[in-house]
Amino acid sequence: MIKLFRAEWKKTANHRWLAGFLIWIFPVGALAFYTIVVVATIFSEEAIENFGLNGAVWTDVSNVWNTLSSYPGNVLGRMPILAFVATLFAGEYEWGTWKNITPRNSRSALILAKFLTLGVYVVLAFAAMSVIVGLGNGIATSIAGLPYPPAATGAVVGEFLGDYVLRAGLAFVSTLIVVSFAAFAALITRKIVGGIMIGFLISIIEPNLWLACLGLSKLFNNPDLIELYRFAPSFNIGNINEWIRFNHALDMAPILSTHVSLGSSIAVVALWIVGSIALVLLLFQRQDITS
Repeated sequence: MIKLFRAEWKKTANHRWLAGFLIWIFPVGALAFYTIVVVATIFSEEAIENFGLNGAVWTDVSNVWNTLSSYPGNVLGRMPILAFVATLFAGEYEWGTWKNITPRNSRSALILAKFLTLGVYVVLAFAAMSVIVGLGNGIATSIAGLPYPPAATGAVVGEFLGDYVLRAGLAFVSTLIVVSFAAFAALITRKIVGGIMIGFLISIIEPNLWLACLGLSKLFNNPDLIELYRFAPSFNIGNINEWIRFNHALDMAPILSTHVSLGSSIAVVALWIVGSIALVLLLFQRQDITS
């Protein structure tokens, strides 16, 4: 598996333009933005207020994981990731690489290695973005002569790292679900464009499943059917994120009548990850790669 991971990592990294425009655009964009912020702060006092530097807290601004982990309201943010993943999965068919590597390796191991590689790759890009955002804000506030709390004591750093690891882990899990959407679409169509389009469609529909549940409840005159939304992956990712950040459940009233516990959401997300990866594995095992 380690050898496969290294091979997949090298293959992924070699798509420099693709990765640059769809994944590394996040940290590069953050670098460009904070370069502008720092320069503007040097020459303009209005920039301090315009960029919200007064009152910036480094433990908050450095945690950029909401871009990935609370993805129910972040459909557009997922689009580049979906396009990247769908291209790499469907590209294996169009480029004919599956034919060369599947005879020498387990199909299950190949898919699992690709899932792991893509998940780690995306999360590392956002980790780089978090460093840039944290340092960029720090430099700008220092130039403006503003405080950048809290003081980096052992207790503060320890609490920050614990929260950071939890939210980064949730971002990784969230990315795996996005990868499973794109992988399923790519394996069904075997075409890059088809994989991207179906992946986008699934990505748009899934966070809005509450509308389908609401429609079912109206159609069958059964209000309880809307409660099915509590099993949607996007809702449970958002709920876990809410528990991590604020230690309480995500409020979905009036859609859901009761709050969902942290343990229930973890169980649902785990089932979605295992089930979606298993579905992709089953589909890939049954495919004729040589044709």
